[in-house]
Amino acid sequence: MERRTLRAGLNFTWTAWIARIAQTARIALLALVSGALAAGPVAPPAEAVTPRPTTATVKIIRTIPKSLDAFTEGLEIKNGVLYESTGLEGRSEIRTVDLRTGSVVKRAGLNAAFFGEGVTVAPSGNLVQLTWKNNIALVRDRKTLKEISRFTFAGEGWGLCYSDRRKAFVQSNGTSILKLRSTTSFKETGTLAVTMANGPAPSQINELECDGSSVFANIWLTSQILEISVDTGRVLRTIDASSLVPSGQRPADDVLNGIARLGKGRFLLTGKRWPSYFEVEFVDEKK
Repeated sequence: MERRTLRAGLNFTWTAWIARIAQTARIALLALVSGALAAGPVAPPAEAVTPRPTTATVKIIRTIPKSLDAFTEGLEIKNGVLYESTGLEGRSEIRTVDLRTGSVVKRAGLNAAFFGEGVTVAPSGNLVQLTWKNNIALVRDRKTLKEISRFTFAGEGWGLCYSDRRKAFVQSNGTSILKLRSTTSFKETGTLAVTMANGPAPSQINELECDGSSVFANIWLTSQILEISVDTGRVLRTIDASSLVPSGQRPADDVLNGIARLGKGRFLLTGKRWPSYFEVEFVDEKK
């Protein structure tokens, strides 16, 4: 009898304890729900905001005379020597130019059917010169300018530079998509979509210059240069170079085209049939 009474007492105590825990949990849950309702709907996590491009202008350090017959399509500087690719069928050339005087030191013509475009120095030390619609890139000895071999590729060729960061050529074709190409076969190995945080993707991307983690690009028919991330394609900075040669002082087709890195934050700029090369610095505008 005593055992039954003790067992019954223990069962009652255990049941009451469980009931008390359940009641406490219900009260806590109701409080939590009431607090959430009072606070209103939970806002979704904020999306990351892509920074808008910064802006800059050009500061002229010096001017160098330039041959007016040069319909400039690409510039490249290597070991103090300026290489210039010029366009137009029957008049396209590759030139070496004295950076001190602007005098043409050496030149080599292209096939009369070819329209010369961008040029760069490959890791091999040779020049690679694009053609516009001929689907050919010419490989040249940098000292003699003689053609060594050729690459073939699909589509149009506009600008070209070599990115040490990507270990690839970066090539433009007048669209907002840059192509990455093998330095040994010129085959396409990837693409880079250029994007602008505060506007549509830029098109008409023309002459290129690779510099570390950036690609600098002329935009055809404008006086604008874009600094583009070679990793993401995002436009980092827009540079207004309209002060170099105002549009009213040149024919409409003779636009800014030609950009080469001099080092220490300085670049060489020019345009099609312009009378000068300009050594410049890019000066960021204050917000």
